[in-house]
Amino acid sequence: MLNLLPPEEKVMVERERLRRFVVVFGVIFGIILSIGVILMFPSYIALVFQRRDLMRELDLSRKAPLLGEVDQIEKSIKDFNKKLLLYEKSAKAANPVSSIEEQILKLRPSAISIRTISYDSASKTNPERISIKGRAKSRSELLRFQKNLESSGLFKKVHSPISNLLQEIDLGFSLILDLGAS
Repeated sequence: MLNLLPPEEKVMVERERLRRFVVVFGVIFGIILSIGVILMFPSYIALVFQRRDLMRELDLSRKAPLLGEVDQIEKSIKDFNKKLLLYEKSAKAANPVSSIEEQILKLRPSAISIRTISYDSASKTNPERISIKGRAKSRSELLRFQKNLESSGLFKKVHSPISNLLQEIDLGFSLILDLGAS
């Protein structure tokens, strides 16, 4: 092929070709770079949040108790467990008041409603006692309840004030039960 261009024009054409190549290459490189940044943006955001979480965990771990403190905490837990076992043993050896309350409720006729059951520990002047207050539909139901308590063998004595017997129907009552086998 025959080239009729003078040498100066040939150099200018070569420079123009090189300039166009650089411009096209720059535009393509810019487009690829922009697409890469857009695609990497979600990863960047995820990394920012992950870094924030890791920094928070690092701060928490710095504030956490040291190993020496953990040993001390474990030792105090073991001591507490020993004390709890001693308490359970002493609670089993004590008078089981709740089982006595259950027995009282079983001995109660349906016409008797109990409002309060209270326990008084033994003192110098009085033995262990349980006080019961409630309402009875009739005097005969109250007397039957009192007889059930006396015959149960759970109590030394059942104290019933005379005021319990003043009304015939719908009466309020109070009983005092001395604990101990009769």
